[in-house]
Amino acid sequence: MPLAYEKWQAAPEGASPSPVFRALHAARLDSFLADSQDDGVMVIDAQGVIIDGNLALSRRTGYARGEVLGRPMIDVVVPAQRRRIQAAIDDALAGDGVRARADGVKRSGELCDLAITFVPLFDDDRTVVGALVITQNLSEASEAERTRQRDTALLELASRIAGVVGWTLELATGALGWSGELPELRGRTPRDLAALTAMLGPADAARLARALERCAREQRTLDITLALNPDRDDSPTSERHVRLVGRVSVSRPDGSRVLSGAAHDVTAAVVEQRQRIAVEQLLSSTVNAMTDGFAVIDAQWRVSFVNDRMVEFVGLDRAAIIGELLWDVIPEIVGSEFERPFRDAVEQSSTVQARGWWSERGIWIDVTAYPTGQGLAVHLRDITETETARQAYAQAQEQLATLGGLLDISRDAIVVRDLDHRIRYANAGAIALYGWDADAVIGFTADELLELDSELRVQATTAVLAQGHWAGRVAVRTPDGRDLVVASRWQLMRDDAGQPESILSVAVDITEELAREEALRRAERLESLGTFAGGIAHDLNNVLTPITLAAQLLGHSLAGTPDAETAEMIETAARRGAAMVRQVLTFARGVESGTDPVDVGALLAELERMVGETLAEGVSLAITPPPVGTVVVGDATQLLQVLVNLVSNANDAITAPGAITVDARLEPRDDAGSSVLVIDVIDTGHGMSPEVIARLWEPFFTTKPVGKGTGLGLPMVAAILRAHGGSIDVDSDGRTGSRFTLTLPAADVAAPAAPVSVDDDLVRGDGRIVLVVDDEPAIRRLVRQLLVAHGYRVEVAPSGAEAQRQFAATPSVDLVLSDVTMPDGDGIDLVRWLMASAASVPIVLMSGREDAGSIPDEVRARCAGFLVKPLTSSTLLMAVHTALDRRPRGGRS
Repeated sequence: MPLAYEKWQAAPEGASPSPVFRALHAARLDSFLADSQDDGVMVIDAQGVIIDGNLALSRRTGYARGEVLGRPMIDVVVPAQRRRIQAAIDDALAGDGVRARADGVKRSGELCDLAITFVPLFDDDRTVVGALVITQNLSEASEAERTRQRDTALLELASRIAGVVGWTLELATGALGWSGELPELRGRTPRDLAALTAMLGPADAARLARALERCAREQRTLDITLALNPDRDDSPTSERHVRLVGRVSVSRPDGSRVLSGAAHDVTAAVVEQRQRIAVEQLLSSTVNAMTDGFAVIDAQWRVSFVNDRMVEFVGLDRAAIIGELLWDVIPEIVGSEFERPFRDAVEQSSTVQARGWWSERGIWIDVTAYPTGQGLAVHLRDITETETARQAYAQAQEQLATLGGLLDISRDAIVVRDLDHRIRYANAGAIALYGWDADAVIGFTADELLELDSELRVQATTAVLAQGHWAGRVAVRTPDGRDLVVASRWQLMRDDAGQPESILSVAVDITEELAREEALRRAERLESLGTFAGGIAHDLNNVLTPITLAAQLLGHSLAGTPDAETAEMIETAARRGAAMVRQVLTFARGVESGTDPVDVGALLAELERMVGETLAEGVSLAITPPPVGTVVVGDATQLLQVLVNLVSNANDAITAPGAITVDARLEPRDDAGSSVLVIDVIDTGHGMSPEVIARLWEPFFTTKPVGKGTGLGLPMVAAILRAHGGSIDVDSDGRTGSRFTLTLPAADVAAPAAPVSVDDDLVRGDGRIVLVVDDEPAIRRLVRQLLVAHGYRVEVAPSGAEAQRQFAATPSVDLVLSDVTMPDGDGIDLVRWLMASAASVPIVLMSGREDAGSIPDEVRARCAGFLVKPLTSSTLLMAVHTALDRRPRGGRS
């Protein structure tokens, strides 16, 4: 059957990676398994198990090959000697060549005297993977034969391991004889000198011929290395190098001489030498190409190598440097700052670096000395340019520090950036303005430290590169979340060659200035609005007064009929128009709170009465009043306006069905024993986003459709509450409604008495005469109609001048009811005329503006009342009744 080794050889590459057979093949010991061998040979693995054997092993033991494979090697010896043989196996597997002697046991049971040789097998990492075991049957051969065979086998084994074979050359005939095959020649071992010469190149062939001639002539030893190419091609991989060593050793009886010796494959050594030379040449060329100096100093301080750049540094010929003492080559080192580092590197076996001024060469140098064990490797670098730049930079930094101290005094933000916008300098003003960390600014870009409009930055950069400067406003957000607007000026900085180098920017914080400007513009706009509102308020209220009075008169006359509801609708619309006018005037002119006690319970009851029927279908209103007797000080009308506005907004925010809750309660103050009134107005509407809440108090801002809202309601609410010493907060998650929380200081006073309703019998005129003065015919006619219906006699005048004539002609006038603003003699002039006439008649003024405060004090003191248009029948009748009630009948004196 085939050997296991032969099967391994025949298997495809990589199919059976047996390390033992690979090591056997690499050691060129596979021929010992040939069937032609007389000795029994086996191969064992690292566990001492037989994995192959030759035919002689089977023949001498009587076992078939299949019976031997897989058995421990110690099974072939008698049991009494197996421990000793196992020790020999262990030594062989430890890497030692071992010889032993033992009694073998044949298959028949017969014993035989065996001489056993163990040859360890190594893999590429010199790890023992198995052993070749050679057994000789000493019982079958004489001692001399056994010795010869052993020596021959060992010699052949040694030759194969060493790669050496013997050779002979008959000088007369050129016949070559070999003691074995040279494996590197792959079966083409030459048998004569001509065949050997044919494997050589021309140069080597000539060298061999000369060496043989000299050896034969002078009896000299032959020692020559030749490059053989057994394949006769130019492929470098086929070339082998063989060293031939020999001398004339035999003289035959016929006088011919024989040259004999040994041949050794030295291909690996030659290739290694070539590679080493190539590496040395590459290293030498690389080191010589360096722009820095490099030298090697031996242990005696002599220079053994310098590259070309070091030769330039030293200024001597290479021949005057190599082999000389370092201190002689560069004597200025002695006593300089460089001598001690050199000596420390040797004495301490540590890398040492030094830099300094080489005055003899006029350059700055950086020297590094590396200990090598046999001396020093020295690296020398010219750093003159770098050092000059460093010194210039240090000087510039010193100047910049001085300048920076001056710049830090400035409150402006001064920043220097390179063209990639990386910050190279920032003064204290910039650090403070932008809230930067002073230790984390340099090297960062402005985009990394601030949030700003990247498109504006690109436009500004393009402009400054093209024109050399740029100026504009920049909105930024600082790392701590502040939004700033800065007036920034950019200036392009250039280097000595005139090339753009950096951008200097100076920024001034104008955030507060812009806020003041906006506040001023808003104030101017509100002032204009106030002027405009005041201008139209009179006319609008004059328009609304007849509508209100007419609707009330119609409602009274149509009571109990279907048309009464229509009259009530007209009156409600007129009141809403009047409320809008008051709202604009209140916001434009500011709010002055009253000083009257206001019953909060009554206020909320009035709120429910006013808005209860105006809510959208499906929207409910729930009001929780505070404890009975809760009072605040202020203007009840203004506070009611606040609540109506909030409930109206809540109604608009709800998509029915929904609910509005007004919850009022008293809470203790934190700072004293007093209480505050807290009112929550809560709705289930769509809520508000953070963006809407942020602008909620801006005048004219509204989320309602055009025509549905003025944007003045909530700003007016806030103004009224501030005037009353209160505040308002809002909370909404943008999904489930909103909550407005009002706070007002509670007053420790008694609640005011409930107002007395107007009684028709109480306010009847009983024939008393009222002079009505107004430039609007509709107002004169409707006021006259209302007063006449309540028992008054009425005279009318379209102006103050006409009123004076009529008053002089009618001695029995009991009360003057006059408008303030008229084109031909206004109400104030009329009052002054009456005062000058010493008339004691009561006077009630009417105005389309809420401007009683603008009436002169002496005029206001003379008047018995002041009515704000649009008028309602109840307020008009009550004012007239109250004024007349202060004087006896026949009021003219």
